[in-house]
Amino acid sequence: VFTDALSSVFAVDDAGESCAIKFSGFPTPVLLKLFSEAQFCLVPPGDVPYRMHLTAAVLGHCIPIVVAFTGMSTSWWRHNGPSVEQSLPFSSLIPWRELAVEVPVHVVEAGNDWIERVVESLSEADV
Repeated sequence: VFTDALSSVFAVDDAGESCAIKFSGFPTPVLLKLFSEAQFCLVPPGDVPYRMHLTAAVLGHCIPIVVAFTGMSTSWWRHNGPSVEQSLPFSSLIPWRELAVEVPVHVVEAGNDWIERVVESLSEADV
């Protein structure tokens, strides 16, 4: 399961067929089901620091893959954006950065098969 910038969720079934489901607002039961069947879920940066995609990934029990922008701190939103700790709720209680796979923005900007390369590079201990 992965998402694009248009808030579509793409899922690939066992037969290799893909489908797209549009959503907006709070995660739907269909979206949560798709996320619960995935091991990793892409949480793309958006127009605000916090994304409902992250909520859907956490509620769906899949590991979020986020784009890590660097600056004075690491932001999942944009270059020189607020830090992860500043932009996510309960950051003093929830180790957000330990719950996600952070992919440096330069890896994403390089294009092509970056998702596959990142996922394949993770060990069982990482997951």
